[in-house]
Amino acid sequence: QAAGRTVGSARAMAEEGISRATAVPAGVAETIASLAHLVRRTERPDRAIEPILAELRHAAELAGRAVGAAPPPPSRRLLRRRGRGDIGAARLALGMAGAQAAFAAIFRGPRERFWDRMTLTGLLLGGYALASSPAARRVRIRPRDVIAGLVSAAVLYATFRIGDRFARRFVPGAEAEISDIYRLGELRPTTELALRLATIIGPAEELFWRGFVQQALMERVGRWPGAALAAAAYGGVHVVTGNFTLFGAAGVAGLHWCALYAAGVPLGALIVSHSAWDVWIFLLRPTVERPAG
Repeated sequence: QAAGRTVGSARAMAEEGISRATAVPAGVAETIASLAHLVRRTERPDRAIEPILAELRHAAELAGRAVGAAPPPPSRRLLRRRGRGDIGAARLALGMAGAQAAFAAIFRGPRERFWDRMTLTGLLLGGYALASSPAARRVRIRPRDVIAGLVSAAVLYATFRIGDRFARRFVPGAEAEISDIYRLGELRPTTELALRLATIIGPAEELFWRGFVQQALMERVGRWPGAALAAAAYGGVHVVTGNFTLFGAAGVAGLHWCALYAAGVPLGALIVSHSAWDVWIFLLRPTVERPAG
């Protein structure tokens, strides 16, 4: 409100100066631009600040015309802020490239070390998200998030039960591909895998794909377009597996979690959902009988 009143006063002064063809103080444009920098420094998460900044820029232009001068050049502080925006885009691109390379290494490397590579990738991508995304660093898991997460996991599990029947009936080779996925569960003891999935792999994937990738995309292109792009990216990294059924499953799961995040479900609830679903469908209640040998 205070910034809005300042903008109104500055704009009125500038317009009055133009109408009377009299000069206003030479420092007006620079002062208003500095005020714009101060307002932008608040870094409010909503976009309500943008109309105020537009008014500030317009007021600065009017004041500049009143003194017959061009708008002042951006300050070093503003240039540094623009640079931080570029770094944000670079971090997103770097993170996506790293995820693609990591998933290729996970599924193309020696099978007996699969879970070691999966766990290491979780630590790296999760750590990268925490270092790069304020949304990831702010995550908290409250009691209501646990409830919401378990409900979300149950809905997704039911979806996969239906999808499993569809895939077996209509997708060539689905039976063998599903069995191949579940054979990975034989590489480590069940308790160890449950701990890896629940404490590292599941949480790390949510921090990275929703808290970092989707958050960045939503800020750039909008909530739902960003969610769609994030879901496509999450499914896309699974192409390297060469397993069409796994690729489709990742796409469905990605749409589920991305849609919930875009709808406002807290990241903490999605961490619970992802972790619970991983353990439930992979170890406790798989969609098929776990093969022997």
